[in-house]
Amino acid sequence: MKRVLIGLILLILLFSGCTSREPVSPDNETGATNNNTNNTGEQKEPVQTKFQIGQTVTGEDLKFTLNSIEFKEAIDYSKMIGDYEYANTETAKEGSTFLIAEILVENIGTTDQIFSSGTIKILDEEGFAYDASTSSMIVFDDAMYGESIPVGGKKKGHLMWEVPKNQKITFRVELGLFNKKIAEYEINETS
Repeated sequence: MKRVLIGLILLILLFSGCTSREPVSPDNETGATNNNTNNTGEQKEPVQTKFQIGQTVTGEDLKFTLNSIEFKEAIDYSKMIGDYEYANTETAKEGSTFLIAEILVENIGTTDQIFSSGTIKILDEEGFAYDASTSSMIVFDDAMYGESIPVGGKKKGHLMWEVPKNQKITFRVELGLFNKKIAEYEINETS
């Protein structure tokens, strides 16, 4: 009986030592409450999420640079289809304008990478999202709608969105599959 009692007391002590008495943060992490330190107490490098036009964002396998932004009310373009010239003008809806971005993407990974226009989210002041216009493929010979980029390769091209006039626009890029690197460029129509 004594052995059972001693064994029971040891089990209780063992299990009581396994519970944490540290405060738990909202994301269920225990430990340091200072967001600028890691588990070893060293300072963490601040993560940059806001970028200026011309700055480069580096993800796991891709580098992305928003080279320039242009706003236009109408796009004039013509294409040769076979022996025929196809001329057209696309005009933005009332209260809207075309946002045209020149981008540069570089593959720094060890395998070929696909860069898609879906990697970019355009948000207005109210948080509404806009998809890249499929007209980008017609308007620009170098449209970056869905591109395969070889290891060490670079691609430079254009994409276009129809966005509300006179609003601050957030140009958000999400690089990476698992450890996403999110970068935002804030753009005003006067940029």
